[in-house]
Amino acid sequence: MPANRIWVNVPKGGDTVFVTFGTPETERVLEKPTIRDLMVATLVDVCSMSETQLHAFAVLPHTVHFLATTASHWEPADLVRRIKHEAAKQVLPLVSEECREALATLGTESEHLIWTKNYRSILIRTPKALAERIEYIHEKPVHTGLANEPEEYRWSSARMYREGRFDPEGHLDLGYLYSLFGA
Repeated sequence: MPANRIWVNVPKGGDTVFVTFGTPETERVLEKPTIRDLMVATLVDVCSMSETQLHAFAVLPHTVHFLATTASHWEPADLVRRIKHEAAKQVLPLVSEECREALATLGTESEHLIWTKNYRSILIRTPKALAERIEYIHEKPVHTGLANEPEEYRWSSARMYREGRFDPEGHLDLGYLYSLFGA
């Protein structure tokens, strides 16, 4: 995919969406465990603040995947923009000067220096599609060689699913996430 490709995102407030966005692959900004902890904490904070119901997530060394139902007054584009903005404020001070300089030359968003300009959101319309995306998110760390089993990967909601830490509607227990990641 060309670096300047901007995905057309049609979901609106109140929709359930699968979202993926990332950093330039060459820079692996989210490589350090402490930075991934901050990324999860930021995701939880923004979802809580925006009344977004988080269904699943995985934070990988250069990609963030999550599945959520936004509040009716929050467009997915606004949610992604807020997550990127808040995460950049937290993560940028922890990134080396060399990495920041490299990011500045790689076509990242100037206001959210660590992120590529594009993101992708896919409208989820059926329970089957929801289940498939949750499985995709949980299996991603295994497919990328970061874990042997989905539940082993700290920066994913897979362990929460195994432990039953979600409500009957499939929303993750944000209080539990706060205790794990200090959000």
